Amino acid sequence: MTDLRFLQEQTRHNTAFMEEMIRTFLQQAPKDLKALEKAAASGNGEQLYKIAHTLSTSTGFFGLAEHIGPELRAIQQTRKAEPAQLQKIKRVIGQAMEELSQLTPSALSSVS
Repeated sequence: MTDLRFLQEQTRHNTAFMEEMIRTFLQQAPKDLKALEKAAASGNGEQLYKIAHTLSTSTGFFGLAEHIGPELRAIQQTRKAEPAQLQKIKRVIGQAMEELSQLTPSALSSVS
């Protein structure tokens, strides 16, 4: 599901920087997902917008925009999150986190 070509371009093939970006994503994404759910449950449209925007940026580095970009954009535009949107976002990010957590430095250097 993940596609690291954009990340590789942005980091100029710097494997150490790619590893750091992945580590940061693996640490921050669960926090962002919890915050997104909390904002949705409380109806906090401004928080929904901010978190969806943050997730759009961070997931874009890993090629996830084609999978959840429409849902994140819809949340930003409407400042509301439907249960189906949240479920899909959580599923896709969860799968991406699983994939990213299994990457090795040699796998990162061979991304094409």
